[in-house]
Order: sequence, then structure tokens, then C-alpha cells
Amino acid sequence: MSIRPQRVNAELPEGVEQYFDQRNIEVLECFGMNAPDLLNDYSCAVEDALIKVMGDFKELKQRHNQLQARFSILIDALKETSAAADIEALSREAEEDNAAD
Repeated sequence: MSIRPQRVNAELPEGVEQYFDQRNIEVLECFGMNAPDLLNDYSCAVEDALIKVMGDFKELKQRHNQLQARFSILIDALKETSAAADIEALSREAEEDNAAD
């Protein structure tokens, strides 16, 4: 879906120029006499797209935070497992040392 307003390169009716400043005339020549409607539709489409992107971003951020929390839990569990394994290894070494004495 394209949200770009279509350029029409319109010729303005005679006498219209006296009612508009040069910038407005350039817009009217570019997009035609219905430029306000066209550009309003374009503006609304851009706004809708931005709202959708922000919603998607919010969902992705929430998912990221959930995954980050799960990752932290896994890391903590690995640290505890690793610490327990280290303690068990030290305990075995101490028993072996005591048995050797």
C-alpha cells in the first residue's frame, strides 16, 4: 500500500493565483485543486502507520523484556549450578586430601 500523494502537475484555473501565496500555488500546481484533501489523506495515512509502528515497537519491547527476564533466571540458575559443582569438586578434593593423610 502506497501512502504517497500522487503528483498531478495541474494547471490552475485563471485568476486563482491572486487568492494564494506562491507556496500554496506551487502545492496546487503539483497536486491539483484537491491538494488539501489529498495531503490530509496522506497525513492521516502517515499517522496511522506511525501508530501501528509504535504499537509493534511496544509489543517487541515487552517481548524483549520478558526474554531478558527469562535469560537472567537461566543465567542465575547456571551460576548456582556452577557454584554447586565447584563446591562439590572442592569437597571431593578435601576428602581426597584427608584420605591421603
